[in-house]
Formats: sequence, C-alpha cells, structure tokens
Amino acid sequence: ATDPGLTTEVAMLVTFLLGILTMRATPVAAALAVLVAVVLASKSRLHHLIRDALTEQDAHDLLLLLAAAFVVMPLLPDRAIDPWSAINPRKIWALVVAVMAVSTAGYVALRAFGSRLGLALAGLAGGFVSSLATISAMAMRARSMPDQTAAFASAGLASNFGTIVQLAVVIGMLSPGLLTQAAWPLAASGTVALIAAAIASLRSVPPPERV
Repeated sequence: ATDPGLTTEVAMLVTFLLGILTMRATPVAAALAVLVAVVLASKSRLHHLIRDALTEQDAHDLLLLLAAAFVVMPLLPDRAIDPWSAINPRKIWALVVAVMAVSTAGYVALRAFGSRLGLALAGLAGGFVSSLATISAMAMRARSMPDQTAAFASAGLASNFGTIVQLAVVIGMLSPGLLTQAAWPLAASGTVALIAAAIASLRSVPPPERV
C-alpha cells in the first residue's frame, strides 16, 4: 500500500500552533511561518535528499548534531560553575557543537563538491566561526578517511585565512587606524596560510599514472 504520509496533518497542527504564538510573539511567528512554507515547498527535494543522498549513518550524525544544539545546549547553565569563573558549561558545549557542525559541513562539502573544492570552501567558512573547531573537525575526519588526509589538512589551513579576514574586519570596525598598522602583518599571515593550504591541496591530488 502507498504510504499517505502525515505532511498535511502536521502542517495543520503547526499552523494552529503558529496562530497561538502570533498572540504573544508576532515577529517570531512570522519568521517561523516563512520557514515552514519553505520546508513544505521543498518537500519533494527533502524526500529525495533523505531517501537517496543521505545514508543511515549520515542521518544519525545529523540527528546527534540537532540534539546537541537544540536539546542539550539550552539545558546547560550559561554561567560559571567554578570558583575562578572560568568554566561556563554552555560556552564549552557551544564549542563542541561548533566542532560537530563544521565536521558535518566538511563531510557534506566533500560529497557535494569533491575533496579539493568542497573541503576548501568548508574550511574557509569554518574559519569565520572558529579555526580551532575547524582544525579539530578536519583532524577527526582525516582519522576516519586517511586517504583524504592532505585534503583535510588543506581545509584546516584554509580556516586560518578565514580567521585572519574576520580579525581584519573586527579591527577595522573598532579602530581603522590600528588596521592600517596591522595591514602588513595580517596580509603576510593570510598569504602564508593560503600558500600552505594550496600546497596541501596539491598534495591531495594523486599523480597521473604513467602509460
């Protein structure tokens, strides 16, 4: 028998809940309504992604990431719990979530765009979040996929360039004069990071076979 699904019933329930939410938080309800509309409009593509593109392990990892971000993290206290005010559980867990998110993004980019372009883009974008988290995530992926070690190393190095660009933007917003003084060091460090990432990326390409 054909599975009729529960999309219509769930959509009706969500619409009812959004109507209730509108009475207290209209902007939030409007934003969620747009998000629900986008999800419903992309239903067929999402079905294809879940059934064909994602493996069972991929779906398991994605659910773990969502649970870590939206279930565990809100329950953790956002305050220091030690006498020295150094350990904040929510901030520490946010770093864990960042590592998981970057690792997942790197894996998706690897499958979507290939080892060179996909991982480079994932590493560069991850650098704007946390280069430490990006490097840790790429290291874990390299351990599970040793044949792509050079590509993951290139992505980790590319994250340093993203962090340098982010640092330049922050300095420029806070103190344009300081950015002028730091321009050469930032440019030099960014260039070195790009060269190192490019060298690692070239090493990830297998040499041509001799005829």
